[in-house]
Amino acid sequence: MTPGGAPGTSLALPANNAFRQSPQIERMCLPQPPHVREKTMITPARVNEYGGRVPNLFTAPFSDRPLQRIVRCNGGLALFGIGISFLVRARLGLAPWDVFHQGVSDHLNVPIGTIIVLTSLVVMLLWIPLDQPVGLGTILNAVEIGVTVNVVLPLIPEVHDIVARIALMCLGIGVVAIASGLYIGSGLGPGPRDGLMMGLNMRGYRISRARTFIEVFVLIIGIALGGQAGVGTVLFALGIGPLVARTLPFLDMPNSKNSKS
Repeated sequence: MTPGGAPGTSLALPANNAFRQSPQIERMCLPQPPHVREKTMITPARVNEYGGRVPNLFTAPFSDRPLQRIVRCNGGLALFGIGISFLVRARLGLAPWDVFHQGVSDHLNVPIGTIIVLTSLVVMLLWIPLDQPVGLGTILNAVEIGVTVNVVLPLIPEVHDIVARIALMCLGIGVVAIASGLYIGSGLGPGPRDGLMMGLNMRGYRISRARTFIEVFVLIIGIALGGQAGVGTVLFALGIGPLVARTLPFLDMPNSKNSKS
């Protein structure tokens, strides 16, 4: 979940179960009971490939434990930035979107965190023709992850020992998985990159195909620009979905039965 994708990077959930591994995303994508649908849905005509409708991610979540949701979302996004920083220092390969971010960063001589923020904002512009609803978590995701990377990355020393680098890579992937569970579980909206996939899904494109095409495209560009692609890239792509699927059940915040809209 580049939370998330996320976020500095897009969550690589298993292709055949895209977004359904997440209870929070599943609630967005699958048909809801009438009493829930009346509280959370905005435009009934908008459905995705699973027949589900789209909740108002700016207002609906705040009917139930809003402060806890905001704290969890911000904590998850900060952890996401820390995880990306670990992966950068490991120098064994980044997630596809972060390969792109690093390649652009190196060519423009701009901090990678700044590129993450700018890329997120550009991706959000693509939401406009897709009529994809924005949540508070979307905006926080677009800004906080990149800012965190700019703050944390200079604090992590260069690591040269290969065993330490492997450990740092594994730690980074694990931290991103926990971070994704926190920010997705908060229910405040998908990150810019995951939201783009959901928007394309609303237009009839399967999430798995859209995600694969876009992530391969940005990965190729990132490699051409000199971004770090390697074993970490493969492990992230294969492992982040199953890991997030394990963290989300513990970190998800389903709507309280007693919440009111």
